[in-house]
This record gives sequence, structure tokens and C-alpha cells, in this order.
Amino acid sequence: MKATVQDIEALRALRPQDVAAYLRARGWLVDGTVGAFTRYTRGSNGHRAEIEVPRGSDYRDFPLRMAEVLAGLARVEKRSQIDILQDLSVAGADVVRARLVGAELGDGTVPLEDGALLVDKLRDVLLASACAASQPRAFFGTRKPTEATEYVRRLRLGQTEQGSFVVKVLSPVAPLLSPLEAGTLFPEADPAPFERRVTETLLRGAAAARDAAIEASATGTLAPFEQAVVAGASANLCEGLAAMLLPDRPYAALELSVGWAGNRPAPASLATVVRLTREAAPLLASAARQLKARSPRDDFELEGYVVGLDNENALTQGGTVTVFAAIDGHTRRVRVELGAADYRAALTAHGQMARVTCLGRLVKTGRQYELRDPQGLAIIPDE
Repeated sequence: MKATVQDIEALRALRPQDVAAYLRARGWLVDGTVGAFTRYTRGSNGHRAEIEVPRGSDYRDFPLRMAEVLAGLARVEKRSQIDILQDLSVAGADVVRARLVGAELGDGTVPLEDGALLVDKLRDVLLASACAASQPRAFFGTRKPTEATEYVRRLRLGQTEQGSFVVKVLSPVAPLLSPLEAGTLFPEADPAPFERRVTETLLRGAAAARDAAIEASATGTLAPFEQAVVAGASANLCEGLAAMLLPDRPYAALELSVGWAGNRPAPASLATVVRLTREAAPLLASAARQLKARSPRDDFELEGYVVGLDNENALTQGGTVTVFAAIDGHTRRVRVELGAADYRAALTAHGQMARVTCLGRLVKTGRQYELRDPQGLAIIPDE
């Protein structure tokens, strides 16, 4: 006997629009309305099935009605209500899964620190994909595109699943309406919503990063990664993927996959699973560092000590100073061209051996760092 879902809260959490999308994707047709319900039918003659779905969730008996929907679907699909409930709960979202693979994961558990790191880095990878979906770049600094950061805030962590160790994230997707509903003659030409472009970019970028690692291993050059940037393989993505592989742990591989939302067509000709082996981790990490170092960084906050000055004749016109500052964990000399007021502040800081801070665009040319368009150089008070 198959289990019957009786969890009132789980039934109440279902959304009518997601149930409708699930039914339409599986060939059910709208057959009019009955009071506060939409009737869906499938089949004909003696094999005709019928289900009535509430048009809203604010009815007192909504959980009971959803239980009836589950029972009807279980009879037609010959599947358990529990499995159908899980599918209904994610019908309006692309489901991103990150799966660790390894013999050590036979019981489906990992150390707490490993699990926490995997979740944190999956967030970074999704943010990197969202940034690349907005505008592909080799590196995204502190200021990320607004639509990317807002997208990440809408993500939801899903329930854990069996199968090695799996982290599941739900990425809500706006539904595609039919021509009749949308009022357009060419719905296939409608652009995909941003959230769908993100999950597509995730798969393309991860596959491009994987292939670039294989090519870079053979050629010993950064070029494959530079070419992969356009597909979404930014330094941020490579860094996140390298960390998710947990190279200092005994896991064999990482699999990223996407289960497409049922409320719009799945992308064509796009692999839904990307597998990266632990051997790729050092190549991805090295590429991330180099792409990051070569890319200009907007809104970079420089902080350090003034170690070089022009002669004092620059006090009235400004001049160039050199600041000893930490960049990516290393101390570097950074040239900063300042106006007269900021130059005088830098001169004071040099005399007091005080730290300074300044905001600008960090650029690396060869081995030389430069902070361009500097703003608001200030002395950092002693604590």
C-alpha cells in the first residue's frame, strides 16, 4: 500500500500556479471552471481523467482539496503521493543540485564543515553565474550587478536528497504564458527570464571551465580560460568551483546539475549535468588568481602605507605617490596619481607613518599596479 500524504502544512504550502504548470507540462488540458476551481482533463472515452485545482490558496479547505489532487495524480501516474508532492513543490523553480561523489560518501553524510563550505561556495558559484548572465566579464569585484545580488536573495535551500551528498537550491522561474494569454504571436521569441538565464549560464560556465582545465593541463597556458570567459567561466566561478571540489578531502568529483522548472520549456541542446574531477581543482584555482590579477577592479578600497612621494613642488598641483598595500594576500606597491589636497594628506600620512585608505579602479599593467580615478584619500586613525 502506498503512503498517503496527510501533512497539512506540506499541502498548504503548495501553490495553485505550480500545480497548474505541472499539469500542463504533462498533457492535462483546461476544461473550464467549476466555482472556485479549474477543471483539468486528460485522455478520452473510458480513459478520461479529471482533476479540479483550487484557483487560490486562501480557502479553509485548501489542504483537503490539494490532498484530492495528489490522490488523483497518484492514480493516473501510478506513483507515490510523496514523490508527486516533491515534484509539485518545485514545479515553479529550476532545481540546482551540487553532488559530491566518492567512496567515502556511502552513507550520504559529510563532516559538518565540509557541508557548510559546500553550501557557501554553491552560493558563490550561483552569484558568479548571475553576474555573468548580466554581462560576461573575467572578474567581478566588490560591486556586483544589482539584478545578480537580488537574484541570489530569492534563492531557497531545498531539502536534502539521497545519493552520495547532495545540496539542492531552488531558483524560482517566471512562467511562460501561451500566445492566447500573453497576447503575442511569437512566444518562442520571448527572451528567457533572468533567473532561467542564470541556470543556463551556470551549466555553460561550469562546462567551459571544466574543458578549459583539461586544455590548460595539456598546453600549460591561461588561454583556454580566457576564451571560456564569454561562456560564463569568470575568475569568481573558477574560484568557487575549485573550493567546492574540496581538494584537500578524499572526494573524487563534483557534479552540478539542473532540473528545469515545469512552467516553461527546458532549454534545447544543453547538457543538464556537468562533472568536474578533483584533478581540476588546482588548475581552476590558479586560473582564478590569474584572471583576477589581470582584470581591472572597480571600487577597489586601497589600504596601506605611503612609501613613495614626488618632490614637494607637487604640493600645489598634486602628484604621484606609492602605497604599500595588501592585494589578494600579498603586499604590493601601488602607484596613485593624486590632486593637490589628497597629495598633501598623503604627505602628512607619510610623515606620521600612518595608514591611508583610498577608493579607485585598480589596474595591473605587467607587474605594476595602479589605482586610477582615486577618490577621498584619508588617513586611518590609530585605534
